[in-house]
Amino acid sequence: MLENYSPKLIFYPDNPHDNYTNAVMGINKEFALNFFGSTTKETTKETTKEKSDIAEQIITHMRENPKVTAEQLAEIIGITANGVRYHIKKLKTDQVITREGPTKSGKWVVIK
Repeated sequence: MLENYSPKLIFYPDNPHDNYTNAVMGINKEFALNFFGSTTKETTKETTKEKSDIAEQIITHMRENPKVTAEQLAEIIGITANGVRYHIKKLKTDQVITREGPTKSGKWVVIK
């Protein structure tokens, strides 16, 4: 481990009374990048981009068909209906979309 500059192993507990052992091994950043392929910061950027892409798809489909349902959007976009509802709720909170009329026969209005 010293050859590849990995951190030293740490063993817990470090007393004679406990009857278990945990070994903690840190890893260096280069290994993590090679093994996992990205850092937490990069993964967060990708997830945020994916969320905004989904929101954009929802908005586009609502413009094309204002009477589209969450189930229909889920099938088109390829996520769950609950996932669509999550994005719709966020879009409504951000005042990007609103719903006009009753739940069943109403329509979506894209504000922004």
